[in-house]
Amino acid sequence: MRFTLLLLAIAILSNLTVAQTLEEFTTDPTVLAEAYVRGQVQPLDSALTGEAAENPISLFKLPKAPRIKAIPHWQKGGRALVDVEFSSNTSAEDLYIFLDSTSRGWRISSLRQFNLPGVYYQQLNHYRNKGERSIREDYNVKLKASMERGVTKSEHEEVHGTIDDRIFYVFNLRLASSPDRDLIRHFEHLRKKFDEAKTLVDSMPKSPIALEHDNEQVGKMLQYLLVKRAYHGEGPLRFEVAAIGGDDVGYLYCDDASCMPTPTPGGLIAFRSLGGGWWLYRTT
Repeated sequence: MRFTLLLLAIAILSNLTVAQTLEEFTTDPTVLAEAYVRGQVQPLDSALTGEAAENPISLFKLPKAPRIKAIPHWQKGGRALVDVEFSSNTSAEDLYIFLDSTSRGWRISSLRQFNLPGVYYQQLNHYRNKGERSIREDYNVKLKASMERGVTKSEHEEVHGTIDDRIFYVFNLRLASSPDRDLIRHFEHLRKKFDEAKTLVDSMPKSPIALEHDNEQVGKMLQYLLVKRAYHGEGPLRFEVAAIGGDDVGYLYCDDASCMPTPTPGGLIAFRSLGGGWWLYRTT
């Protein structure tokens, strides 16, 4: 009996070894992306091409998490974009992997992450675990201190913004720094409001000038959605959550091939369908 079990174990291990050859992974870009970050491709550099092969990344530098999930974003014309989500019960990080189809199967051509400048994470730490009530209390304390120095409320607001500006800033920054899964939850929770905002913006004349919070027709709705501005000119209708030094994140609406953008390692690095013509996007 023990001998039979031993033979069975050897057979299973042998099958696993065969299944983890590079050729088995390279028929599907999503499978290859996940196998690569799990370290199942041996040697690792055999899965790389182009930029990724010229500057390979150490797996030790990748996010550490108990769960890894590969999510296909886009595939067309022998190119693909896959998001690998590293997550736990409390947090998540995304790694965006571009792949090319070659004569030898799929290969990883570049890897990208979305990170805001360090100063924004310092601001996040300052407001960590603070809700709207606490933010209002902090603002009023600073306003009171300003007025005691002879500064008027309007003068204080010119420098620091209004209390509503501060609340929007904090919650918008939290959203902008969130992983894909939280941005998707935010959208799904407010999908009806996003649809209402889309219909309203669609009814307005197209313009290269962005619609912001001071717009009488849609400004309050954008603020409620934690969106900084909306673009309704050339290209798809776009609701921008943040745009910082070329690193942009937000939601766009496109239900036709004519407005469909093309992901590239130096431009659109995330493009995930939210259904109904809506997409989550990131650029870098």
